[in-house]
Amino acid sequence: MGWLGWLGCVVGRPKHGFAVRVDTWVDRSFTNVRATLLDSGSGLPEYLNPRVYEPWVHGFCSDSASPGLPGADLYQRVVMLLGLDLALRKNAQPH
Repeated sequence: MGWLGWLGCVVGRPKHGFAVRVDTWVDRSFTNVRATLLDSGSGLPEYLNPRVYEPWVHGFCSDSASPGLPGADLYQRVVMLLGLDLALRKNAQPH
């Protein structure tokens, strides 16, 4: 099978995505995720219920599963929370 034939087989397949553990890309300072997301300076509780996302944060920080949430989904959610927290903190600062 030539290159174009192979490419057509790949392109025509259903997409399922793949998970990348982004926590492996960063240095040890990234381990402060729990302190960052659960401290009193976080704006997350104004928009999200902490009882929902706190188990995600604890599971992520202890490298263990969260009930009913596969590891790949756990990482995705915690990175989303970090992005939201960062944006909320940035917008809360005087310009």
